[in-house]
Amino acid sequence: MEWFDNDSFWIDQYSIVFSDQRFAEAADQTEKLAAQAGFRVTGVDRTVFLLEKGRARARAVEDREDDLTVLRHMLRNLRPGGVCVIDLKGKEGVARTLQPTSAEIRRDGTIVVKRCWVVDDWTRVRTEVIEIREGERRTFNFDVTLYSGQELRDRLQSVGFRDIKLYGSLTGGEYGFDAERLIAVARKGSGAP
Repeated sequence: MEWFDNDSFWIDQYSIVFSDQRFAEAADQTEKLAAQAGFRVTGVDRTVFLLEKGRARARAVEDREDDLTVLRHMLRNLRPGGVCVIDLKGKEGVARTLQPTSAEIRRDGTIVVKRCWVVDDWTRVRTEVIEIREGERRTFNFDVTLYSGQELRDRLQSVGFRDIKLYGSLTGGEYGFDAERLIAVARKGSGAP
């Protein structure tokens, strides 16, 4: 089983990866990208836990070929003229900010140590997360594929997306080496089936 298919990982890491502050900021930021301007939104994920979390909030990729398959499915499932928004940490930002080792103590006293390193010729970041809680140690390992702005744009174009724009933040800032995030906004052609 891949790390991203493991519901226990997401259950344990959910409050860290998807903090309340991040959700609070997202509503305001996505409005600036027109993601809430009357569009019907569909969430896509591989884990039951995160899909359930997404549904609850709405009510109140390992291999690059797999990534292309996901993009093809996204394009196919959009209506003509529909918009896709992708938010990730770009390769340029990782090159600038990657910390090989970091540690924190959570409010509940859990000690979390993260070790990160670049692998496979700068195509992936490998992360090891060690949690120590009440004398028990748990370790999670996962890899995340890295894309530069140009690499992501090329993949979106290769599967048929049009009018692709890259931003450096959810507020619409310019994408570049100092960008916080890599946000791609791409449209399905209006004449596409």
